[in-house]
Amino acid sequence: MTLVTDNTQIVINHPQKGTHLTIQERGQIQAYKEMGLSNRQIARKRNRVPQTINNKVKRGWVKTIK
Repeated sequence: MTLVTDNTQIVINHPQKGTHLTIQERGQIQAYKEMGLSNRQIARKRNRVPQTINNKVKRGWVKTIK
């Protein structure tokens, strides 16, 4: 996706739709959750859609500390 505003081009790179999280990404998400980051903050850092992070946490793919 490319956004052009006032002669400035911003390229937003999202992973291809439908790609799965790798084991490394899941581990990184778990580490971010342990640091207290929100799903939205993690999504920005991992260049993912926030719902993807939410789904993995909700389904138990990523362990969270409460």
